[in-house]
Amino acid sequence: MELHIILNDHAGNGRASKKYAELQRALKTSYTLHRTSHPKHATELVSALAKKHTHCLCVILGGDGTIHEAIQSAIYGDIVIGAMNAGSGNDFGRGFPIFQNAAEIDAYVENPLVERRDAGLVKGEDFHTYFMNNAGFGIDAEITNRVNHSKLKKQLNRFGLGKLAYVFIMIDELLHFQPFRLQIERDGKRQQFDRVWVAAFSNQPYIGGGMKLAPFANTADGKIELTIVHGVSRWMLLFVFGTIFPGKHIAFKRFVKQQSVQSIEITLDTPTIGHADGEFIGKRQGNIQAETIASSWQVAQKKLD
Repeated sequence: MELHIILNDHAGNGRASKKYAELQRALKTSYTLHRTSHPKHATELVSALAKKHTHCLCVILGGDGTIHEAIQSAIYGDIVIGAMNAGSGNDFGRGFPIFQNAAEIDAYVENPLVERRDAGLVKGEDFHTYFMNNAGFGIDAEITNRVNHSKLKKQLNRFGLGKLAYVFIMIDELLHFQPFRLQIERDGKRQQFDRVWVAAFSNQPYIGGGMKLAPFANTADGKIELTIVHGVSRWMLLFVFGTIFPGKHIAFKRFVKQQSVQSIEITLDTPTIGHADGEFIGKRQGNIQAETIASSWQVAQKKLD
């Protein structure tokens, strides 16, 4: 199996570059290196590989954003996606198998094991994007967008504490974010939610550097988890958010609605900021569809000892 490495030198404030330096010294398998140089470059690189190779391993050295870009061209293809934790949030590594070192990559190339996993798709009238972790509209999107452009995150990354940026910015948004209204439609039934803070679709449990937003999400069950946080005061929301890291927020059933769906449509009454795997997808209004694309891409599955 051919090995290709896609490196985002800027991920994790240089963490990805350090990971690559370690691989460069230790890897025994020959490989081709591809460096990203602009937004969505990983999408272009994987697309080019998919056209040239029927089957190869593509190891991503970057954050969740770089992996998100790579997944866009891996859906329905033969490219096998592998990754190493090299960003600041690293939620992909909490929901999917990842490589820890060069020895694991060498062993995998000699004896590969592939698993097919689900992806999510979120789309509207003028956009569509796949996601491997989660997508959503509301305060979580506002937080991730601010974190991605935060000088604080870069400073904390120097000490390996980048995920704390999520916490600080989350507290600020809890004080200033304006909730919105939405409707959901499923099986011919329509339901309205007022004072909505979060409307999220999850393919795996984790978001924002380890917050367990959707504890029951499973990357191989053909479904996504819908989470709506609504009808809660600003100060009560602060308390609810304090329980998200261990996934205990679902006990607040009055304020937190969760359900497993294969597909669902929501309607946003006002322009609301959205994200997919932490990547900004604009302010959206009107009808938004989300669905599962079951068993649609291949992830490198390490052998169990």
